[in-house]
Amino acid sequence: MKVSELLKEIPRETLQELLEKSDLRGALSLVTGYALLFLSFALIYFYPYPLAWFITLIILANRQLGLAILMHDAAHGTLFKTPVLNTILGRWLCAAPVLADLDRYRTYHLEHHRTAGTAQDPDRSNYEAYPVHQKSFFRKVIRDMTGVTGLKIFIIVIKMNAGLVKYQLSYDKTKKSTKPTLLKQLSGLIRGLYPTVIFHALILSLFILIKRPEIYLSWWLAWFTFYMLFSRIRNAAEHGATKDINTDNPLLNTRTTQANVLERLTVAPHFVNYHLEHHILATVPPHKLKKFHQLLKSKNLLQQSSLSSGYWSVLRELVH
Repeated sequence: MKVSELLKEIPRETLQELLEKSDLRGALSLVTGYALLFLSFALIYFYPYPLAWFITLIILANRQLGLAILMHDAAHGTLFKTPVLNTILGRWLCAAPVLADLDRYRTYHLEHHRTAGTAQDPDRSNYEAYPVHQKSFFRKVIRDMTGVTGLKIFIIVIKMNAGLVKYQLSYDKTKKSTKPTLLKQLSGLIRGLYPTVIFHALILSLFILIKRPEIYLSWWLAWFTFYMLFSRIRNAAEHGATKDINTDNPLLNTRTTQANVLERLTVAPHFVNYHLEHHILATVPPHKLKKFHQLLKSKNLLQQSSLSSGYWSVLRELVH
C-alpha cells in the first residue's frame, strides 16, 4: 500500500483534527524540557557526588536530544501553531544549544523526507550499514562514550559553518567544490554560531554568578558522551534494518518503536519514536503522533511495516 492510498482510509474530519497545532502544547514541551535540564544541573549543585554526576549526564544528554527533536519539529512548523514561534524559539532555544542552525537544518532535513529510501538520502549513512556485527557496534559505543565521535562531529560542525563542508547532520565530511576565502569562513562561523555562543555564554555566566562554573562542564561531558550514544541509537532505529531500506515507501523503510519511561528519558524524547507516522504525514504535530499511530493500527494499515516493542528489541534487529 502507498501512503496516498493509506490516507484515503482516514476520514477528512479525523485528519483535520490530527493536523491541528497548538502553541500551548509547544510551550509545554519546551518548558518541561528546560525544567528537566535545570533540575539536572540542580542535582549536582546540591549533591556534587559521582552518582549524581552520572545521573545528570544521562538527563542532560536526553534533554540535548530533546532540544534537537524540538528543533526538528519547529523546522516542520509543527512545534507551535504560530509560525514566528517556530522560527524564533526553534532557532534560539532548540537549535542554538546543540550547535545547530534551524534554517539550514530545515533545508537538509526536508531533503531527507523527499529522498528517504534512496541513494540520495543525506541521512543514509546513519542507517544503511545495519544490521551490524556485535563487535562493530561495540566499537561504535566505545567511540561515543570516550568522546571520539563527539570530537569528530564538533570539528565537522566548525567546518560546516565555515563553509568547508556541506551542511548535513550525517556528518559525512563532504567537501564543498570550492574553498571559501578566510574572510568568508570567518563570516560563516559568526553567522552560523553566534546564537550558540550567546546561549552558552548566558548559561556559563549563570554558573559563574552562583560560583559553581564547573557545573557548566556537565553540559559538554554529556554532549560528548551520552548524547552521541543516544543519537546513534535513535538514528539507527528510525530506518536501520527495516523491511526495505531501498524503497521510497515509508511503510517499508521507516520504523516506529514503542518507548517506555526510561527510553523516553534517554533515546526517545518528545514522541520521536513514532517515526513511521511522522514520515507518513510530517505535518502531524508531535504530541498527536501516538494518536495517529493508534488510528492507523486500529485500521490494520501498518501490518507490512516495522513496528518494535521497545529499543532493546530494536537493538536485537540492528546488532547480530
